[in-house]
Amino acid sequence: MSDREGSDVHEEALTGADAAWFRMDSSTNLMVVNAILFFDEPLELETLHEIVEQRLLSIPRFTQRVVTQKRKLNRPHWETDPHFSIEAHVHHIGLPGEGEDVLQRFLSDLVSQHLDLTKPLWQLYLLEGLPRGNALVARIHHSLADGFALLYLMTRVVDPGEPIVFPMGSVTTVEPDEEAEEVAEVARSWRERRMIPGLPDIDTLIAMGDPRKMRSAAKQAGVASVVTSRMLMMPPAYPSSLRGDLGTIKRVGWTRGLPLQQVKQIGAKFGGTVNDVLLLALTDSLRALLIERGEEPGESADLRCVMPVNLKPLQDRGADLGNGFGLVFLELPIGIASPDDRLAKLKERLDGLKRSPEAFLTYAMMTTMGVGLQSAQNQLVKLFHNKSTAIATNVPGPISPVRFAGRDISRILFWVPQSADVGLGFSIFSYCGVVQVGVQADANIMPNTSEWVEAFHAAFDRLLEE
Repeated sequence: MSDREGSDVHEEALTGADAAWFRMDSSTNLMVVNAILFFDEPLELETLHEIVEQRLLSIPRFTQRVVTQKRKLNRPHWETDPHFSIEAHVHHIGLPGEGEDVLQRFLSDLVSQHLDLTKPLWQLYLLEGLPRGNALVARIHHSLADGFALLYLMTRVVDPGEPIVFPMGSVTTVEPDEEAEEVAEVARSWRERRMIPGLPDIDTLIAMGDPRKMRSAAKQAGVASVVTSRMLMMPPAYPSSLRGDLGTIKRVGWTRGLPLQQVKQIGAKFGGTVNDVLLLALTDSLRALLIERGEEPGESADLRCVMPVNLKPLQDRGADLGNGFGLVFLELPIGIASPDDRLAKLKERLDGLKRSPEAFLTYAMMTTMGVGLQSAQNQLVKLFHNKSTAIATNVPGPISPVRFAGRDISRILFWVPQSADVGLGFSIFSYCGVVQVGVQADANIMPNTSEWVEAFHAAFDRLLEE
């Protein structure tokens, strides 16, 4: 695309939640979602440029940068980049050898690098040198989109045609609609005339989830005070080598593909869902990893994990992308020796979280943080300090192959960013009947992610055999 200098500059304040995640970016934890799509039939750079031009750039966020305001009470805003050039965002890279170990080293280096905040907050890398086909790496800042917004984005950029079927329903892929984009621009301008645009009122929050949960939450003595009190009372995270001072170097890894049918088979045996089984395998793997490191946990030991909970259904997502999720805190019972007992305890805790308004409250708190002073947000973020060991997220992808530029996407992986002082992130993604888990770790916490990958496979295989 040619340089866009001289084009109209559109400005729009970030929503409270998006602003909060933008501000949370730090030198030791970058707020960037990283993903990779594999193609058995190679994708050409020229074709990629055409797809980006036609489909991705029809979404305003991908030509907008974030500009911070001089006045402390003003939030950062989206501004059309007058110097936008596709060459600054789409790159062609040749790996220095074949094999997943080479790919792993490249990706680890890549996820350790900041995005250029003077440009729109995304990058694409077309990778050559794989044993078969090639791959496309996408890096997108968390302030631009969360996991479910990225699923919506997938429906906008893959080949139009048959609906994409997700476990939670179908979404039709369509060609970009310029007229619809013009209507969206008008809607956005109207929204910006509100006193605090993007800050949801109670009716909006109720519409995003279970009304009973939100009405119950609304009766409490204020969203911020409820969440703050709970976090203040929350004891520090379980002390282990999985916590520590963070650096700027990150490591990534991933499991082999796990047939979804096998996961369901374990779930039927233990009486749990797919998510329950994968969280059980994660719990078992972290327990085994600590034991391998000579840190056998006591019977009552719990490892606290932050889990994003989607609050905005996929069918309600739109071209403004953004963040529509809350956070819950799950205690992984790493001290319980029996897998049956561990699963029972996990299910009990997960069921309790499903009945809790915690995700809605943390979403409202993040939204409020984003419209307040940076210093106030910094103080609230400190409440997360020393409270959790890891973040784990589960995003359900398409159940059938999706095509991009006439080619099937054969495999998809992603890595969730961590915030505050959390140094471990686990990302579960299902695609075409196969589940894979990506791990992103601070090098000070886990110098070699293969130690966890091996522990996870051993844990999953034991569950399959029992």
